[in-house]
Amino acid sequence: MANTVLDRISIPIGFIVFFCTIFRSDTALATNKPITPEPIQQIELQADRNFGYVIGDLVHHRIFVSIENPYRLDLAILPTPGALNPGLSVHTIQISENQLTTATKYLIDLKYQLYRSVERSEEIIIPGFRIRATKKTQWAEAQTPPWKLTMMPLISEQSADQDVVIRPPRKPLLIPLQVHYRILIGLVIGVFILSALIARIFYLPGFLNSTKRPFAATCGNLKRLRKRRTDTAAMSDAMRVVHQAFNHTAGETVFASQLDQFFQKNPEFCTLRKQTELFFQLSRQTFFQQAKTINSENYGIPWLQSLCQQYRKIERTLS
Repeated sequence: MANTVLDRISIPIGFIVFFCTIFRSDTALATNKPITPEPIQQIELQADRNFGYVIGDLVHHRIFVSIENPYRLDLAILPTPGALNPGLSVHTIQISENQLTTATKYLIDLKYQLYRSVERSEEIIIPGFRIRATKKTQWAEAQTPPWKLTMMPLISEQSADQDVVIRPPRKPLLIPLQVHYRILIGLVIGVFILSALIARIFYLPGFLNSTKRPFAATCGNLKRLRKRRTDTAAMSDAMRVVHQAFNHTAGETVFASQLDQFFQKNPEFCTLRKQTELFFQLSRQTFFQQAKTINSENYGIPWLQSLCQQYRKIERTLS
């Protein structure tokens, strides 16, 4: 009788337990964020050699990760520069990505630095780290593989510490300077020769011509005088400058009464005789206060410039 009652009670209780189990399982599936790591399609580690490292060396790792779209790599959980343990630290980390049609390719470029000092050959492990792919409230995780490498002591295992002789720092090699001295001397000579050629081509002819061609120099003087002076005394100064050009051309002081001799010695200027005689008449009016037979207002500095320019053209044909 008792067994019958228990059997009747156990059936509803089993049903209730089964229902609660299913309910809790459904609730867990609805609230649990991690999913299977299927979005993380690939994790590939490329590393340098795994032997022959000593304290202070850098270990370079390149980790290629492929994550299915639209999942993205969670950068917040990746290693950051700093110590991982007393003998190992993350030196630098750089992340780049390449967006493809169905997936995103990531490159995690890591450099570790070794700080551990060993007295004999010893194997150490660079631990892996988590890779997380996220999409809104869902995420998947995987682990990069650890990396074993062998560290070597700085001194031989058979040598005692007190027997080790530390070699002094090597002195810097002296650089022979004779070759540099020769190059420097050659450059100085080359600059000097080049400067002499430039002076010969561009400046010396102008200087020589200015001494041989008085009217060429006078044109420049009149131009500067016209820019700087606007008073009435400027015309007197301009006429003195032109007189100096005639004197230099003739080799002596030229007066109005000597124009015949001037043109006999310099027949190439005969075409400018009338203008030259006009200039000397203006000069007498200006300096000797003679009766004004010529309206000097029509013959100012621009007219003197024109006269000297015509003389300059003839001068150029003489040399």
